[in-house]
Amino acid sequence: MQQTSNIRRIQGFTALFILGLVISGATAIPLVSEVDALAKLTGARELLIGGPTNPPAWAIWLCKVQDAIHLTAE
Repeated sequence: MQQTSNIRRIQGFTALFILGLVISGATAIPLVSEVDALAKLTGARELLIGGPTNPPAWAIWLCKVQDAIHLTAE
């Protein structure tokens, strides 16, 4: 009885560990494409170029990050 309980507990911890590895592996997507997708999704570049005279700070920051990532990826 105790042995089957310990085995189930070990199996549960192993499954949780494997799930954590899968989730952490999902974040290994290339950063350049992630930031490009985020900038496109939010329209940050359009806010800076043809948007209001005072674009939001997050759009300025995101475009700076995107430009820096493209410079370092070359």
